[in-house]
Amino acid sequence: MYIRLVGFSQEEDMFLCLVYIEISQDSIIGVYQSSDQFWSRVEEAYNTRKFQIWSERTRKYLQDRVLRIEKATRKLHSCIKQCEERCPSGASSNDVFDKAKQMMLEDPKFTTGWKFDHIWNVVKNFEKFKDESAASAIDEGNKQILEQLKISSFQRQQFLDNQSKNYALKQVKEDNKMLFHDVNTIVDPNVRAFVLAEQAQILAERAEQ
Repeated sequence: MYIRLVGFSQEEDMFLCLVYIEISQDSIIGVYQSSDQFWSRVEEAYNTRKFQIWSERTRKYLQDRVLRIEKATRKLHSCIKQCEERCPSGASSNDVFDKAKQMMLEDPKFTTGWKFDHIWNVVKNFEKFKDESAASAIDEGNKQILEQLKISSFQRQQFLDNQSKNYALKQVKEDNKMLFHDVNTIVDPNVRAFVLAEQAQILAERAEQ
């Protein structure tokens, strides 16, 4: 029997973006995984770690949601850039943000406007979700990685070792951010529970090291 899934809640959006960004930034595995493998990892991580009361989501459902968020976020970044160039120097970031959202409404492809204020702080600095100029820089970076894979096995291993060290350092920094996050400032109980669970997992992993 066909069961119609309800739309994503704000908390589900936030959790999905966190999972997607985490797996996207796994540079060691990311070099070798196909698109199918990547989305399989997203699907598994989301459904394994989500709250039980949330609906289980298929890979296609998760992929469609992420692509919708990515498309809207890129468009908003583009509008922000244009507004920054047009606004007077004394304009506040909130003024620029509001004008950018208004500009976005003028695009026939985004007549419903910007619907993701609840995850803006999570996705705004994620390179893949930035405007087309940023996307071009990412493509260039991917080309450089592919070039690295063409060199000798010894040099390739050195490259991976360096990438592994950089990733480990980056992961430590991200974990520290999570540990030092003040849960008392989080209003939503579901998000607070998620952060507490992540903090507990980080501490448990460090205790085993």
